Amino acid sequence: MVDERDETASPGGALRIAVVEGPDGTVLALTGRVDAVTAVTLRERVTALDLETATRLRVDLRAVDFLDSAGLAALVQAHRSCGAAGTPIDFVAPRGSAAWRVFDLTRFDEIFDFVAETEGGP
Repeated sequence: MVDERDETASPGGALRIAVVEGPDGTVLALTGRVDAVTAVTLRERVTALDLETATRLRVDLRAVDFLDSAGLAALVQAHRSCGAAGTPIDFVAPRGSAAWRVFDLTRFDEIFDFVAETEGGP
């Protein structure tokens, strides 16, 4: 099976979202800023996914250089949506990265599931 790739950009291009559908699930690879302006685009993109039939959602935050409370709220909403659909969700955010610092400060690192970028999966 060939992976399918789709890309979305927020108004102004501050956030790019690459969606890769593969046999092991869906990856949302975020690049740029996840803030009050771009969180709307992220929420819309997650809402457009068919979480009921997805095997897993992985949110790759390695290329995120800024994450604020609105961006965190959008990720919490994605986490809740996956939970309601029965779809596992995990995040890739290396320790020390912009995203990881926010998760650590807010203690969401204790709530969300994180995987190493080298782990298998979508």
